[in-house]
Amino acid sequence: MRCDFCETDDAGWWYLPQPGVGFDVEEGWIACDACHLLIEAGDQKGLALYSCDHLYRGCDLTSDAEKEAALIVVAEAQLGFWYQYDPKSGVRVVPS
Repeated sequence: MRCDFCETDDAGWWYLPQPGVGFDVEEGWIACDACHLLIEAGDQKGLALYSCDHLYRGCDLTSDAEKEAALIVVAEAQLGFWYQYDPKSGVRVVPS
């Protein structure tokens, strides 16, 4: 399965959404081991940076402005996940 965060093909963790909280995401999110570790650490910035590195690999982002813009796009795309995910809420995380 493909990771929803960095698009690598070795995703093995499934984050199930909380019913009635936030966005209507029925399937949840799939994460690879690296993204799973960042999520479990609560490292939102680290997850965005890691995702950005993988999603834009091969793109010629040479200026700081281009890199910052790419990071903002990725971080904003992940806001729905972080809104739903709260490790204290009992959200279910299962191996996929």
